[in-house]
Amino acid sequence: ADLSPYATTTLQTDRAILTLIADVDRSSEVLATVFRVFTAQDIKVLMMSQGASKVNISFVLRNDQIDDAILNLHYCFFEDRCVVEPYSELESEVVNGDDSKTKKKKLIVTK
Repeated sequence: ADLSPYATTTLQTDRAILTLIADVDRSSEVLATVFRVFTAQDIKVLMMSQGASKVNISFVLRNDQIDDAILNLHYCFFEDRCVVEPYSELESEVVNGDDSKTKKKKLIVTK
């Protein structure tokens, strides 16, 4: 379709889309682990999209890096052979000045 009346577009070739389906309660730690793996393997994310439900997480990568990305994430999430230490979330309660409690989550590296 001709989009020129609405926007300036550029066609980029040799790109691939990698989509992860994550547990909504663990999407933050999944993203943290993914970006640490990509950084360690010098895999460049060109674009990222996360659905409103936080279940679907998609990445646009260079086509020549898609196989490395898939293999390294598979090793990390399914074979316990991750190139980085995986993250997990630790939830704690914080007492505020007015004695109310707030739940806070933080990502920690686990071994």
